[in-house]
This record gives sequence, C-alpha cells and structure tokens, in this order.
Amino acid sequence: MLITVGKFCQKVSTDLNRFVDELQEKTGRHTEQERNAWQDSFKKLSVVLAKPALADFHMHLVNNWGFKFLLLNWNQNGY
Repeated sequence: MLITVGKFCQKVSTDLNRFVDELQEKTGRHTEQERNAWQDSFKKLSVVLAKPALADFHMHLVNNWGFKFLLLNWNQNGY
C-alpha cells in the first residue's frame, strides 16, 4: 500500500475502522488479532508521523516473506 503520510494520519484520525477495513480487503488478512494490531500500531505511528514537514512523504507498508517494513520516500521533484 502506498499512501502519503498526511493521508495516512488523516485516515487514522478520522475513521480508523474504515481504513482497517480497506486494508483487510486489500491484504486478505481478516483476523481480529490482525485488526487489533493495526489499530493499535497505526494510532501510535500517526502520532510520530503527524508533523507538517512529513505530510508529503510517501509511505509504503510492505509485508513480504514474513518481514514487515515501513518505507518512507520523499521526492524533491514532486512526482
């Protein structure tokens, strides 16, 4: 999933349940344990990332081969 930090923080603060529903549909991960983990960690992560200077960074949530990553990308050219 690729999303701007600003959009991520907005989704977490305005409708976390709906955001997690979207993620469950995209990932096929529908367990209550996964849902609770996303809700708890996204709340904490949004507090860390809720800085105006980071709003235009892109974040990519990745889960490949059992490894979980959060990648942040800033493109100075505005692409």
